[in-house]
Amino acid sequence: MPILNNAQLDQLRNLDISGERKLVQKFLHVFLDSAEKYMCQLEQALDNNDAEALYRAAHTFKSSAANIGAEDLSKLLDQLEEFGKAKELVNAKSLQATIQQYYQLVINEVKEKLEKS
Repeated sequence: MPILNNAQLDQLRNLDISGERKLVQKFLHVFLDSAEKYMCQLEQALDNNDAEALYRAAHTFKSSAANIGAEDLSKLLDQLEEFGKAKELVNAKSLQATIQQYYQLVINEVKEKLEKS
């Protein structure tokens, strides 16, 4: 299964009326620029047992991941968001390693796509 849903990226390309690939590149760059900050916020929230901060960070990061077609990462972040909302930090912490793995796969794929464009 692909790391990024190409159909989602194609939708972005179709929105780009210039006919160039700049809109997709812009979304991918924005994701790269913000993803590390979001991961730090998630880890800090978990380290501090701060369910509210976890909820907010997961919610924002989930949307960002979905925008570029990182569906698996977005689904995991949705789970994390729900755990934050329910203040289930033990369950949230159990997802941390899996999210880190998917995050790294997405980052690598995004960088690869940017290098090719």
